[in-house]
Amino acid sequence: MNCTARLLSPISCKAVRYSMQLPNKLYSYKASTLALIPKVLTELKNGPVEVKDLFLVMRPSLSDATDFLSVMDCLYALRAVDINEEGEVFSCL
Repeated sequence: MNCTARLLSPISCKAVRYSMQLPNKLYSYKASTLALIPKVLTELKNGPVEVKDLFLVMRPSLSDATDFLSVMDCLYALRAVDINEEGEVFSCL
């Protein structure tokens, strides 16, 4: 992967490469970050949820805490979620 040609922000190549697990020959859909997206959005259907509470609900589906950060980064980048001044995550869909 040639990161220097693709980087538009000061994020390191290593951080970009390992931040989100996409389905491929090594990772099934169930083990990927994409599988967590519907679960997070389902939790947010009833209204805003504090980040800590959302993490605790999602914890059984995560292999480690970085999986939670990856799915939240992905949803935020897609403008599917945001966070308010009270520290609550809410759906923008």
